[in-house]
Amino acid sequence: MTRLTVRVHPRASRPRLEWDGSTVGVWVHEAAADGAANAAVLRAVAQWLGTAPSALRLVTGRAGRIKVIDIGDQAPPAA
Repeated sequence: MTRLTVRVHPRASRPRLEWDGSTVGVWVHEAAADGAANAAVLRAVAQWLGTAPSALRLVTGRAGRIKVIDIGDQAPPAA
């Protein structure tokens, strides 16, 4: 099981993703309300990994900007 630490930037003017080798920065359009930003983050990370969002699981950080996501047996791309 592999886990990623994610730093979320909701309400970004444009979506993007940055990986520094230890933390993934994810900028999403969605606001942090009603789980919209969390869903957008899972979609963005899944697309980056080349997997389905349903294969990922939010472990901690449901209401915070710092999240831990279980990505199963996926390996993050090299930095």
